[in-house]
Amino acid sequence: MSKVFETATKVAIREILENHTQASKFGYFLSEDSLSAAADDLFELIATSRTLKEAGDRFLSSQMPPERPRNKPLR
Repeated sequence: MSKVFETATKVAIREILENHTQASKFGYFLSEDSLSAAADDLFELIATSRTLKEAGDRFLSSQMPPERPRNKPLR
């Protein structure tokens, strides 16, 4: 995984968790409703990431020249 992608993913996960938790002097509080919403957002992040990877793979495969058949050595 590239460093840029890794960093962006960590920031996105942190933002999702921060948006659904409430800070207290003892740590963070996560209600049942917030847990469900956070799980939905994390699932959406994963689905989006997979979609982008598939699109990138298709783009890269269309940019590659077609593979030439190899000639077998004569014996």
